[in-house]
Amino acid sequence: MKHLRLIAAAVAVLAGSSSIHAQDARAEKYREDARAEIMANPLKAAGGYYIREFGKGPLAPAPKGYKPVYISYYARHGARFASGSDPYGTTQAILDKAHMDGNLTPLGEEFRDYFLRVMEKADGRDGDLSPYGFKQVRGIAKTMYGRFPEVFKGGTRASALATCVPRVMLTMTSFLDELKSCDPDLDITMDASERYVDWLIPFDGTRKEIIRESSTSPRADAAKKAMEDEYDMSVPLSRIFKDTGWIERQGFSLGKAESAIWKVCASAQCLEDTEGGEFFTRIWTPEELFARWEADILGFYYYWGHCPTTEHRGTLGAVDIVERAIIDTDADLSRLGTPQEVNLRLKFSHDTGIAPLLSFLEVNSMGAVIDDPSEIKNFFQDYKVAMGSNFQFVFYRSKRNPDIIFRLLYNGDEASLPLPEVADGFYRWADFKAYYGPLVEAGQKRLEELADNQDSAK
Repeated sequence: MKHLRLIAAAVAVLAGSSSIHAQDARAEKYREDARAEIMANPLKAAGGYYIREFGKGPLAPAPKGYKPVYISYYARHGARFASGSDPYGTTQAILDKAHMDGNLTPLGEEFRDYFLRVMEKADGRDGDLSPYGFKQVRGIAKTMYGRFPEVFKGGTRASALATCVPRVMLTMTSFLDELKSCDPDLDITMDASERYVDWLIPFDGTRKEIIRESSTSPRADAAKKAMEDEYDMSVPLSRIFKDTGWIERQGFSLGKAESAIWKVCASAQCLEDTEGGEFFTRIWTPEELFARWEADILGFYYYWGHCPTTEHRGTLGAVDIVERAIIDTDADLSRLGTPQEVNLRLKFSHDTGIAPLLSFLEVNSMGAVIDDPSEIKNFFQDYKVAMGSNFQFVFYRSKRNPDIIFRLLYNGDEASLPLPEVADGFYRWADFKAYYGPLVEAGQKRLEELADNQDSAK
């Protein structure tokens, strides 16, 4: 019943939106029952902390005569420790005080014993790449090499950039180390600098205030709050604290306490910590995890998706990424076979780059414009922006055909774009530029308008 009230509250808030669109057939093809997915695997409710398998199976064959010659790669960093507002320190402070005051249940004492072991590894490592993260990204690199050996024949050159965040820079070096071990002749150039932030992760670039603020609206904010209000966080907390009111008397909000403990448990899978994963479903039931996740996913959609209540502004975080990718790819393709050729263009970033890019490019169902709030979760899921998530644009040329074609792999699996196919899963590069070029131009114009509005409001 609570879940039904949650949906009803959100529907009431969003009703009457003037920018409602029906689902297109391509997005409908990729719709999935998110509730069933989370009930079957509650770890997906960890959203961005989710650890998934990346595609390694066979791919559809390329059209006759076409060979892979170039890869453009854009990725989120690998698995990391929990981050944001010191979740480990907050959890330790609350658990230690509750232990001293006798306010922990038997499950709470069991969780504290587990947590003290976690802190031996996690203390001072807020957001750092985890040992599993190193292993994870090396596996992705090895799979790429094995799938596209033609790209690595001869004197292959790779150019890589990363944001200036340690976990991202370490992801880049680990990825390239693995490629180098597979191809000792690989010539690598790598860099990390704030100079590139505008088109590596616009969310933190020079227009970050515009991008961050433009992705909200009073109507969407109210809908998210309506869902959040229906999730009673005191229930899971009552499983580890005898008196949940005690938490606020110690100066902690219930929200801060619940969020910190949730992050510790959600991120356990990033540490290959099965015990922590078990606490994820012992402190929260699968139903509670789903209700919590559904409230979060509404915010995720209006912040990054083609959300009508925000006038689709969440996708603006991808405009500079796509514009730069077109520039780099055209330049690299034109230099193939010359001394200046680059065969691999690698960019390492964050989930705040991956999410809007999925929407802007309309990958599978992630570009859907959703007219029913209860359907958001079935088309747009943050567990698809899991640790290590990545785009691989693999380009092919033929000696007999002047058309350059490409396939898109998202998380190692063949992905769909709203473009005409030349073969199963293959698209013309010229068609990509013809479709997305005007969208980039319109996005740049919109960003300028928002900047002007922001300046005039000051």
